[in-house]
Amino acid sequence: LVNINTAPAPVLALLPGIDATLARTIVETRYNLDPDTRANTAWLYTQGLVDADTFRTIAPMLTTRGNQFRVRVIGFGVPAGRYRIIEAIIDVSSGADGTPRITYQRDLTRLGPPFALEPQSEEAAAGI
Repeated sequence: LVNINTAPAPVLALLPGIDATLARTIVETRYNLDPDTRANTAWLYTQGLVDADTFRTIAPMLTTRGNQFRVRVIGFGVPAGRYRIIEAIIDVSSGADGTPRITYQRDLTRLGPPFALEPQSEEAAAGI
């Protein structure tokens, strides 16, 4: 399912009946909608962005809830200053027993830190 409230325009443009122009209009429109309106995929139709036939075609492919979360974790070792950056996508709906699972993981360490990492002594970190 495609989350109509968070999907980027290139993803929306892959849906039948939605071209690149309409996809950009959807992205622009959703930011001006109140949360109650965005709670249901029908806002595409009620806001006049798609006609009834197009909505019937794409509605089974849409959702307004997200079950996947992207996380970036930075592990930093004091005092050596070594670090590791991992990115993962966690799907909270995919486990048969209800357990979330990691669907994607990659090491981003080679790209460098996203901000300055300042090693400090354990005493300074503890406020001694």
